[in-house]
Amino acid sequence: MRAEPFGRSLVALQAALYDLITAPEGVARRLGELDGSPADLEALVKPSPAMTAVERLDVYANMYFYRILDVLRVEYARVVAAVGDAEFHNAPGSSSWLGSNGRISSSTTVPMPLR
Repeated sequence: MRAEPFGRSLVALQAALYDLITAPEGVARRLGELDGSPADLEALVKPSPAMTAVERLDVYANMYFYRILDVLRVEYARVVAAVGDAEFHNAPGSSSWLGSNGRISSSTTVPMPLR
């Protein structure tokens, strides 16, 4: 993959960076799924002496995830209290209390204390 598939316009560049930053499995994996390489990304994001282009973009990807997680913790405080922070952090997908559709499974009993 060359830098051109990321696009030459600002809109295409923004879309490519958004796609990489919001990828659930991380920047490096998404880049690979797009048949890209770290060298391709370096055409867009310059590495620093301390970090590669992938590592630099991962900083934004991690903060994106944690900002959303923080909002969800506030909005779903009772779910966090019921299932625990670690389970909530890993939801959806790997959490035992979620069904394949991302909703609490009907076969799971989750105590929801009233406040």
